[in-house]
Amino acid sequence: DVEDRSYHDTTKAHAGPETAFRHAFRAEADRVTFGQDARRLLRIDVPGGQFFPEPEWHYMVHRPLEAERGLDPDSDLFSPGYFQFELTGGEHALLTATMAESDGLPDDFKRRLIDVTATELPGDRHPLDTALHAALQAYVVKRTPLKSVIAGYPWFLDWGRDTLIFVRGLIAAGSLDTAARILKQFAAFEDRGTLPNMIRGEDAGNRDTSDAPLWFFTACADFCAAEGSLDFLKTGVGPRTIREILKDMAGAMIEGTPNGIRMDPASGLLFSPAHFTWMDTNHPAGTPRQGYPVEIQALWWAALNFLAGGAVAAESSWGELADHV
Repeated sequence: DVEDRSYHDTTKAHAGPETAFRHAFRAEADRVTFGQDARRLLRIDVPGGQFFPEPEWHYMVHRPLEAERGLDPDSDLFSPGYFQFELTGGEHALLTATMAESDGLPDDFKRRLIDVTATELPGDRHPLDTALHAALQAYVVKRTPLKSVIAGYPWFLDWGRDTLIFVRGLIAAGSLDTAARILKQFAAFEDRGTLPNMIRGEDAGNRDTSDAPLWFFTACADFCAAEGSLDFLKTGVGPRTIREILKDMAGAMIEGTPNGIRMDPASGLLFSPAHFTWMDTNHPAGTPRQGYPVEIQALWWAALNFLAGGAVAAESSWGELADHV
């Protein structure tokens, strides 16, 4: 039974795998290879055996542990067929399952795999700062003409909070040009106080995050501190400057964003819907996160202080609100 997914997902046959998994298998006499991606190929060998294709699906396999954690507990599993071999007394057969490279596979099979460009990193005999600088660059990706950050290989895409926390590392490392390109990219994504939670290709519609917009303020504050001025905030992104985007974002969060983030007018604290923070849990399986998580308030307070400190035109109300929070 085979799956090919990240640990954030479950396999649903009807969503594409029902067709895709069949085409991702290649059978030989005593070997089966499965792979949708050249970075992870499953190879199963039974020397002396014979493989018989008999594709079938096991639907809605229930996982009690996932159910206990409040996650989707039902996943579909695919079986491509079976091996057969004969044994007499004293004989044995060895089945091995390994992760393999795409080398050695026929060209027609390789063409169905995703091309992978490896990033070359330095060896293990380098100063820590050299290794860290090289590792940072491995996660920066192009979003023409700007840049973004992959949250992890092999399956993570670019995520709002991960990217903007990462940008702080770039700034600390002195990679200001790269950091500026990433900040401009996310400034362009801003919409009524929201930033993307996760981006799939050109689709930035997933806005289920309350911390990504707040990390944007912190990253901009770090950038300005590194340059020793607020000049970066004059940068134009579409019809607005970054300064205007920051002010619009804060104003939208005070009034209420389309995805449910809003400031409580009495306390000044920021309400966060469920599943909108880094701690993506369901209650009662985990700590409840809907409401006023402490780190969201810390980031909100930092954002207000950045605005009050000159990020926008001098307005006493930002400082007063920060003091109230």
